[in-house]
Amino acid sequence: MGLERPLDILIFNSVGNNGVPSFLDHIGMFARHSRHRCFYHNFIYQFDPDMDFSKFDVVVFTHNFWMPSLTDAQKHAIRNIKALKVLFLQDEFQYLRVFNKVMNEVGIEIMFTCAAEKDFKKFYPRNRIRSLREIHQNLTGYVTDELRKPGVRAFGTRRWDVGYRGRPPIYYMGQLGQHKIRIAREFTALCEREGLRHNISCQEDDRLSGKQWFDFLRDTRVQLGSPSGTSIVDLDGSLIEAEQQYRAEKPHATFEEVFEKVLKPHEGKMTIDTVSPRHFEYAATGATMALVKGHYGGYLNADEHYIPVEPDYSNLDDVARQIRDHAHCRRMADRAHAHLIESGRFSAEKFVRDFDAIIERNIEDIDRGDRVNAEAFESMMTERFNQVLFFRRSGPVYIDTAEGRRIQRQEQKSRLLVRAPLVGPIFRQAGGDPLMKAAKGRAALRLIVGVKGFRPLLSAWLHHPEHRYGQKILTADLLKSVLLLGLVKAAQSGAAPYGEGFHSRICLVQDNIILEGRPVPAGSVNDPSDTDWQDNVEPRLRDGIAGDIRLDLSRCWPIQLFGHSTQFVWSVEDKVAIFRSTSDEYFHLSALTKIATFAPEAVASALHAALTPASPEEKRSLEKAFNLTLP
Repeated sequence: MGLERPLDILIFNSVGNNGVPSFLDHIGMFARHSRHRCFYHNFIYQFDPDMDFSKFDVVVFTHNFWMPSLTDAQKHAIRNIKALKVLFLQDEFQYLRVFNKVMNEVGIEIMFTCAAEKDFKKFYPRNRIRSLREIHQNLTGYVTDELRKPGVRAFGTRRWDVGYRGRPPIYYMGQLGQHKIRIAREFTALCEREGLRHNISCQEDDRLSGKQWFDFLRDTRVQLGSPSGTSIVDLDGSLIEAEQQYRAEKPHATFEEVFEKVLKPHEGKMTIDTVSPRHFEYAATGATMALVKGHYGGYLNADEHYIPVEPDYSNLDDVARQIRDHAHCRRMADRAHAHLIESGRFSAEKFVRDFDAIIERNIEDIDRGDRVNAEAFESMMTERFNQVLFFRRSGPVYIDTAEGRRIQRQEQKSRLLVRAPLVGPIFRQAGGDPLMKAAKGRAALRLIVGVKGFRPLLSAWLHHPEHRYGQKILTADLLKSVLLLGLVKAAQSGAAPYGEGFHSRICLVQDNIILEGRPVPAGSVNDPSDTDWQDNVEPRLRDGIAGDIRLDLSRCWPIQLFGHSTQFVWSVEDKVAIFRSTSDEYFHLSALTKIATFAPEAVASALHAALTPASPEEKRSLEKAFNLTLP
């Protein structure tokens, strides 16, 4: 239909006043490329049910919020909106029927999903969502304008033959999700056996972001990967609850055990198997892809766009042969670049054009009265929610208010930290908020100085330069490991800054050393005696036969369902820091695991110190590091 004027589109999201660059790109692409006017409400959970929606033609709900968390009043308000209602979803593998119910309650009309078109009826049946008009496939990300710039691709000498960054997957994502970690194990062994230079890690501390991530991609010939998606879908939460109950009874159960006991009957009944922004980033930077064979939404073809890895990893010898063939890899990378990047088929600009066409044909009536006043809308958002982040065609901007200037100063400080000569490489390697990383790093250094048993860790690390990896000296994972040990020691000494105390004991699980936390009343001081440590764990550590060293606090704080991880907050200096485990519910003390291979006595000293209540001198360091008062 021909429109007499551009539409006014309200975009609800939960980014607040900051967010990771990839998500800012994702929600900002509408303002950048749409021919219509886009207005952003970044505080979906806090929106006022009495908000005036009458002048908006379209209301869009992005995927970065938990829709069932809306209050009844908010859902009722959304239901009564006369504008066209559009929903984007990702991670559609949990509580699917709960989402169906809420979608029906609020009257969603246009749906964008990562599920394949053949599965639309399974995921979003019309008899459950009576308001639904159309369903369209949506990718988790698109090719941004930055990825299409010629300078992104590199053709010079690359340092690594094979590279990868991943993280332990959520168990109830099924066998498909497990490839994210298994591919790292299989290719690490392959590269060491075949003499291929590799930089492969699934440790949270080794994750890269921003410029550091793209530098890594341009420095690697072949990048590993697997389908983005899941081979299990939990319709009503019962499967998630069954897994959680089993893992609560057996907290150190492996994926294989949980799969056999709980997940296996559900494997493959409903799946999502598509591409992710990572595949576009690989292609844009000229890295050849070696991927677990999959559907990839029908967008990638094995032997044409990527080197296929059999799901049982039975063809690794052939994959290694292809990796050694530099000319073959270059041709594969060229085809992927032409298909994914040069074609423009997967660009954010094209997707938004398609989005515009979809909403235009579904608009039945346009308010021909007063338009939304952009200045008044932004003033209202700033007054009610202190929102200062808005989106323009040029990208995200902060408006000139006290809060906007504060955030910009914070960002300026962050940029200076990232560029600093000595510590800059550490911040770039660690990712995340540099200012929070700096606070955590200072607290960790204070603990190293103030806790005698932690000092051998730093000494061992600095005096064995052959065991440093990358360009890091005081590496982010060493500081993080020390900080977590300091938290354990503070808790052993009676710390409970948020009313939640815990004490830890040490145990062996399949040769892995686990610091296992248990909840206790606030202010309790732990009895340091632990015969298991003296008789079993310490001797194995000193003999070099222990595996990973991990902290398990899953019994202390509720598991966060969306990420399926342990999460808690604790003061670090004058800031409130969030601590998140990986999705296997462990905090991996990867620096300790590395140091144990060449200085096990230093690790033994640190673990024993963490389990021992603080002396008066150590209390002062703990109190300053964590801004608390110990009993």
